[in-house]
Amino acid sequence: MKIGKEVLIILVFIITSFSLALSLWANSSKDNVEKPVFLLNGGVGFSEIKDHMGFSFGGFIAFLKKNNIYSLRYIRNDRIHYTLPVNPSQSENREYIDELGLLYGKIWNLYEDILMMNVSIGISRVNGQKLGRLLDNFEYEKIKIETFGIPFSFQLFNRFNGPLAICIHFFGNYNNESSFYGILLGLQFTKYKK
Repeated sequence: MKIGKEVLIILVFIITSFSLALSLWANSSKDNVEKPVFLLNGGVGFSEIKDHMGFSFGGFIAFLKKNNIYSLRYIRNDRIHYTLPVNPSQSENREYIDELGLLYGKIWNLYEDILMMNVSIGISRVNGQKLGRLLDNFEYEKIKIETFGIPFSFQLFNRFNGPLAICIHFFGNYNNESSFYGILLGLQFTKYKK
């Protein structure tokens, strides 16, 4: 499935509409509920880059003020060409994309102090390598990627007793070189205050 402008616009619209609807229902105005002020998150998962599945890992550091979230996010997406022979000398025949982004969003307390959600969008620097035409002996042309993108994310996290939480992070990046989207499952450390 190729990511087009229409698909990304529809995805961002759905996430934004869903988050606005939940914010009306959310329980974030209680004074006796602890509010997060700092998040440190990391996870692993899958991504899709130009019709191909890949592996992803990444995380973010975020600071919160009221229900505003300011975050620095890093995501790495790797794709191996499965048609190549399994040979350590062919390890350079891979595609990858790195993203470093600044995002701003909103966070909501969905169920007292247990289930929370945030939605963010921002600007990012995207770089990496994609493969071009086959040259010789399973060696591919290597094309460097360097561009700016529009990162977006939707995250749900479930707090345990203490600062640790399990989180599901849906992410994406729209850019003119190699747009991608995916999902990470990870752990999050959260600092709270009343």
